[in-house]
Amino acid sequence: MKGCYQVSRKIRLAVAVAGVSLLLTACGGGGSSTSTGLADDLGTGATDGGTTTVAGQQVGSASLSWRAPAERVDGESLPLTEIAGYRIYYGTRSGQYDFQAPIDDAYTSSITIDDLPVGTYYFVMTTVDVNGLESGYSREAVKAVQS
Repeated sequence: MKGCYQVSRKIRLAVAVAGVSLLLTACGGGGSSTSTGLADDLGTGATDGGTTTVAGQQVGSASLSWRAPAERVDGESLPLTEIAGYRIYYGTRSGQYDFQAPIDDAYTSSITIDDLPVGTYYFVMTTVDVNGLESGYSREAVKAVQS
C-alpha cells in the first residue's frame, strides 16, 4: 500500500484545518492485465492458448494542498525561512498513520500520493522547523480514494 508521491509547488485553493490548510482530491488509475495461454491453468477448459483477463488491483491517488503556518503554537511568529519542511502521515484507519511522506522544502504547498489502493485514507500533517522541531498533528482529513 505504500504509495509513491510527487511534490509540486502549485498553489491550490485550500480549506483550513487546525492552523494548516489542507485540500484533498483524488484521481484514479488502474485497470486490468491480460495474460495469454493461461486458460488451462485457470480451469476454464480451453486448451487452445486462449486469452484470459485478470483484474489488476485498482489504485488511485490523493492530492493534498496547504498553506504554511504563520505562527507557532505559542503564538510566536514563524517566518517561512524558519520552516524546514513538512511531514504527511497517512493510513487506512483513523488515528493510525502507518505511512509517511516527508517534504524537505518550506516552499512546497502540495503533494500527490500515487498508487494508493482504493479505499478510505486518513491524513494529518506536521511542520518541521530548521531546528528539527516538529509540530503536533493537524486535524485529521479523510479522503475516499477511487480508481
